[in-house]
Amino acid sequence: MARAIADDFSEVQADSPVLEYSLVTTPVEDARCQCVAVPVAGEQTLSEGVWRLDEKIGGPLRQLAARGQLPAEPGDVLQVPVFGHPSIETVIAVGTGVPAERTADVFARVAEAAIDAIVAAGVRTAALYISDIDVIERDDYWRVRQAVVTADTKCYRFRREALPRALENVFISGSEGSKEALEHGIAMAAAMRLTRSLADTPPNVCTPSYLADVAIGIGRRFVSVSTSVIEEQQMEQLGMGAILSVGRGSCEPSKLLVLTYSGARSEDPPIVLIGKGITFDTGGNSIKPLSGMKRMKYDMCGAASTLAAVAAAARLDLPLNVVGVAACAENMPGATATRPGDVVSSLSGKSVEIINPDAEGRLVLCDALTYVQRFGPAAVIDIATLTSASLVALGRSHSALMANDQELADALSRAGESALDRAWQLPLPAVERKQLASSFADLRNIGDGTAACIVAGMFLAEFAESYSWAHLDVSNTAKLHGEDVGATGRPTMLLLEYLLDRAGKDYDIHA
Repeated sequence: MARAIADDFSEVQADSPVLEYSLVTTPVEDARCQCVAVPVAGEQTLSEGVWRLDEKIGGPLRQLAARGQLPAEPGDVLQVPVFGHPSIETVIAVGTGVPAERTADVFARVAEAAIDAIVAAGVRTAALYISDIDVIERDDYWRVRQAVVTADTKCYRFRREALPRALENVFISGSEGSKEALEHGIAMAAAMRLTRSLADTPPNVCTPSYLADVAIGIGRRFVSVSTSVIEEQQMEQLGMGAILSVGRGSCEPSKLLVLTYSGARSEDPPIVLIGKGITFDTGGNSIKPLSGMKRMKYDMCGAASTLAAVAAAARLDLPLNVVGVAACAENMPGATATRPGDVVSSLSGKSVEIINPDAEGRLVLCDALTYVQRFGPAAVIDIATLTSASLVALGRSHSALMANDQELADALSRAGESALDRAWQLPLPAVERKQLASSFADLRNIGDGTAACIVAGMFLAEFAESYSWAHLDVSNTAKLHGEDVGATGRPTMLLLEYLLDRAGKDYDIHA
């Protein structure tokens, strides 16, 4: 039965297109849709299914193959008009390359090209038959799930009018046993859309209070999720001087959002996700230049991915306990804003000398890292657009990963590899700890500028000594760079893959 990716989170105002996904088990020649995307490999023999389709539409694919005109390279496409078939109007022939080189990344490229061609064809209904091809070290479950996520990711637009198309229904080829993969793909796609929609929302709308409303909405949507919002007055009472120092110059009150998903026994320790939620970062009284400030609405991508991951865990009814914490503030300059040289007391009791108010993410996170000790976590993962140094060190392909537990780091690395949302582990060398030494406090919030990504991670590690912890610096991967604009949705897929791995993939989904 067709399942729509519904607007599960009505509080999110992004006008993103919604596609309906179905599993199709019929042969491609019997497809009942306007467009089918099929795999080809240049002059090689057509697969049995594509051969039967070609016979039914008059043999154009064999003629093109004989002339060497079928796509061969992965992602190359050819649109072939169809006459005489009862429903199919267009065949998209997609090059897949040779089987020996058909990696997961190649499959993703093929799927992206197929969806782009389908959108360009202007059809309402289409079927992807590419999930039938063999992919190195990937099974049917992965291929079907990835096809759904890729299709939805390619069709996402924050504004509907930016995507002139009619596509409504996408059929994914698979076996009857692929229903779970389809469901997982739909849930992951919805989480990716939520992450991107929140991040792309203008900062005059997406304030800490707006994120609090979204968190409350998730709690209303899922009975297994409870939400609490810690306001500034309670933060003062608790002693959260670090997070309070960040929002001091803003008229928008800071918030600490806590979403608790209960999917396992109450005594089972939870997985805790902590997201940095700086809804706009001017740099505070260390104000940024325009070139560094114009996309600072994306400084809350960690919080967005945290909210989305908790919602997806609830949607999938994962047999886990998950706590999502979003540390939200707006970093603005002004008479009441934190000054360079100020010293604040964190929830842990450690004092922090604020050398640079523009290194604010670690300040909101350090109080959150201390706060989550009360949950007795099985593991804690913080997610933050923390340093521009991650882009310098790793480019756009891998998020930066640091951890005090190698087993956790390895699990996240495997999850990232499987989800094509990769992370690269960086060390936490003790020799760099001296950069955080202060003459006036227990710590300073920045180092001397060298190894900046690592030093930021080391600062956070000071507040995560009592549990298994990992840090994902996604400043380089959560948003596009250069002339491109928009959120990528990362590392939501990595987080969900990790949660699925922890839960085990063999469980019933209660839709």
